[in-house]
Amino acid sequence: MKIGTNQICINPTRPMVPVGFMTQVRNVSQVRGDLIARMVLIEDGQVHWLSITLDNLGVSQAFFHKVEEKMKTIIGECELTVSCTHTHFAPSLANAMGLFEENPAYVDFVLERLVHCLRNLKMIDVFNPRIGYKSERFTEVGRNRISGKSDDDVIATVVSLFDGDKRLINFLHYNCHPTISAEDAAYFSADYVSIAIEQLTAKYPNEFTLFFQGAAGDVSTRFTRQQKSYNETIRLGRLLGMKFLDLREHVEVTEAFTLKTRSRTVDLHHEIKKIEDVDTSAMSEKEIRELEAGKKMIQVMHTKQNQFASQAPFTDIKIGPLRFCFLPFELFSGYLRFCNPFTLIVGYSQGYVCYVTLPDNTEVSYESLMETITEPDKQRIVSFLEDQT
Repeated sequence: MKIGTNQICINPTRPMVPVGFMTQVRNVSQVRGDLIARMVLIEDGQVHWLSITLDNLGVSQAFFHKVEEKMKTIIGECELTVSCTHTHFAPSLANAMGLFEENPAYVDFVLERLVHCLRNLKMIDVFNPRIGYKSERFTEVGRNRISGKSDDDVIATVVSLFDGDKRLINFLHYNCHPTISAEDAAYFSADYVSIAIEQLTAKYPNEFTLFFQGAAGDVSTRFTRQQKSYNETIRLGRLLGMKFLDLREHVEVTEAFTLKTRSRTVDLHHEIKKIEDVDTSAMSEKEIRELEAGKKMIQVMHTKQNQFASQAPFTDIKIGPLRFCFLPFELFSGYLRFCNPFTLIVGYSQGYVCYVTLPDNTEVSYESLMETITEPDKQRIVSFLEDQT
């Protein structure tokens, strides 16, 4: 087996508009918490997996295919996953739902940086590959942001890859929106993600560390942050980083593993929600404001239906007993209940589609208004998560 790692800065080189909030309309140039692209390449016999993570809101499927084309010219056929940490403070790499558009100059810049990063991967031979992982509920940073809902599915995980007793890579996994800074913050930022990663790299500089965003559609720092500022980003990022350090020390290591990959494309069917009178008596003031904003966005979506994704890639990566499920949705955290303890959902991957509430959802929120896929599509997601073949 061979494993390669590398990372590269993708901070914009000129002023651009961040994407993530409708209130972001100004060009900014300052950076607080570098935007980074990280890569891991695992070659196990004839099976190759290239994992790319980006500090970004999300990528369109068009961007994914551009990356795929460029990567194949360098390393040949491989299973590619492109995941985003979902920070709301980076330029756009996606056309999505007709609500935001990609920044062509930033798309070209990031593609160039990814090619450079891949060409300079640090490859090593691994003679005794082993995997360890540890998960625990952790709500000091993220909690369910819908009033009165359970925080039971807010989970922090560390997955470590070893060569014998030598730890090589840490995959950090959490499910919480990186939206701590103010909506009109005049800077780019990876939010809490970069701070958490720094906690591990400062203590273990020889271990490569990257972050996967989980099923965070209904999870944020709304009820844990004390203010919306970068100082608060540092505080909460350090809290999560300390949790990851603790989990790292308690990973349960298995025997030697092999790599398996599988992907398929699923057709999507969309229905835009109808705007009706909603009982807001149990909602917070912020939830009511977001609901009103959602109603305005629905009006825009009706004119942009030709931009909705007609298909979604479902990608399955198995490393020994552990399974990563890469999906292009903002899944509600409750989808973890359809997973066994060895399955991790990685959202905001292989493109970007929309929020996805739980099957048979009847409650109205900003997130449910933005959801467009149908109940049969949700059942396909459930079947994918439950499938252990």
